[in-house]
Amino acid sequence: LENCMENRSADVLETEFKFPDGNSRWFKMSIQPVAGGISILSMDIDERKKVEQQLMDSERFLNETQKVSKIGSYVLDFRSGIWKGSRVLDTIFGLKPNSEHTFDVWVSIIHPEDQAMMTEYFADKVIGKKQRFDKEYRIINRETKKERSVHGIGDLEFDADGTLIKMMG
Repeated sequence: LENCMENRSADVLETEFKFPDGNSRWFKMSIQPVAGGISILSMDIDERKKVEQQLMDSERFLNETQKVSKIGSYVLDFRSGIWKGSRVLDTIFGLKPNSEHTFDVWVSIIHPEDQAMMTEYFADKVIGKKQRFDKEYRIINRETKKERSVHGIGDLEFDADGTLIKMMG
């Protein structure tokens, strides 16, 4: 079987089957030994594979447009205090993808002269008054140590009780 990709278990694989007419489809196959032979179960997963490819293409497009425009994106989970940034945002901040992404890390990236202003703004306006995050401030890129001005924007998301749960920007 050409182009086989093993799944998590050794007895399941995904393969693209090419038909004599030139068309191809993806199948997920499960192979199990049985008395006197083997049992092969097959499921057509062609639509799933197309959707996965579209998702990968969309993600690649998003990454490239962020890279060209020098715009990053993030999601902050208020419950955990952890935020996840796009690769471009990590580059803007000078963070490695496996770096810790907490509120304290973000504050440490902010230019020392802007830290008090930004923590006060975040506490009073964003969390206290539940206002959209929309502020220009300076950072020090952790990797290059260069000062940069950034404009942070973030929309807030609340649960059914009105509790702030997420900020995306």
